Amino acid sequence: MENKIKRLGADNTGAGSATRTRGLAILLAAILCVGILGGLVACSAVTSGYDPLPTPTGDLAIQDLPANYSQEQAIADGVYVNIFNAERYNQSVVDEFYNNALAGQAAFMRSMIGTVEGDPVITDYQFDGAVFIVTTDTRRDTFGAREIAVTTYQYLKPQAGVTPENSALIYYLSNKQEQDIDTTTPDGWAMIPSPSYGYTPGHPADAVSIEKTAIVTRETVLYEDAELKTKTVDVHKNDLVYVIAKEEQGYYVQLPVVQIPPTEGYVSLDVLSFDEDRFASLANYGSLTNAILLNTPDAEDIYRNPYDGTASLYNGLVIIKEKLNGEFVRCGLLGGAEDKWVVSRDISYQLTRVIYHQ
Repeated sequence: MENKIKRLGADNTGAGSATRTRGLAILLAAILCVGILGGLVACSAVTSGYDPLPTPTGDLAIQDLPANYSQEQAIADGVYVNIFNAERYNQSVVDEFYNNALAGQAAFMRSMIGTVEGDPVITDYQFDGAVFIVTTDTRRDTFGAREIAVTTYQYLKPQAGVTPENSALIYYLSNKQEQDIDTTTPDGWAMIPSPSYGYTPGHPADAVSIEKTAIVTRETVLYEDAELKTKTVDVHKNDLVYVIAKEEQGYYVQLPVVQIPPTEGYVSLDVLSFDEDRFASLANYGSLTNAILLNTPDAEDIYRNPYDGTASLYNGLVIIKEKLNGEFVRCGLLGGAEDKWVVSRDISYQLTRVIYHQ
């Protein structure tokens, strides 16, 4: 196996494979990890001429990995492994990288992602506090450049917009400070594995990921800080919340999203219940997916579009106003529309988190 090291400057394409369409597919696979702070991580001027750096974790340097380095060994070594976007391992390594890099601290992660033919491409991502250094090893790629390429970048930048739960938040490495990136060309940018769905860089390392819906058991308030000192808004008994993480003194939650940006903060540990039996009988909120709206609690009295007479379907959050015989629910719709009825079975009491970036 050829063991060639190629030095690239700041204006070269990323990860040693962005010049090929198939290589771009490899990079695109890297972003589909299992999404939150806005802004850029700005670094000093890029320097060129890097060799592959020693890993800060005590692992073998990328150029010293054996030719037959397997997915199983990589997983055991704590490498982030993505197998055709169907299986992902060691996602916590990616989350830790973001937690450190976005705080301006040194960070390192190694990934192994397969080409469309199944050949492994290994990449080291290192942030030294000033520059992002990407070292990509394509020596095992039968149809690739079969080399080690080193590229440097100045900025780690999130894609702008709203990202629902179950859709990864996309990050880029770039040498351009402007937010928008021309992804139709490979110049000056590269993709990087993204953090977990709903992951918020900045939470302490000992925070426990929860990622599920809970119901509020008594009147309380949302706090801005983890120490539960600065109050922001009232939270009412039987409100649903999406619990993101558990920390020492409280849960970090997102309130039901009725406007953008979403409202997030902390509640104390003793005000939530995860008992789903309580949701359907007590919850103040629910959600609908392609639900038929009714004018009255009668399945035949369908609310129809005044323009074409078709049945009106609703998607999104609703406020629970009234329940009738366990069969129908009167719902308050967002945006000030008149209340409508739905069949009880059409309501879900599970929230999804909305991830927002400016």
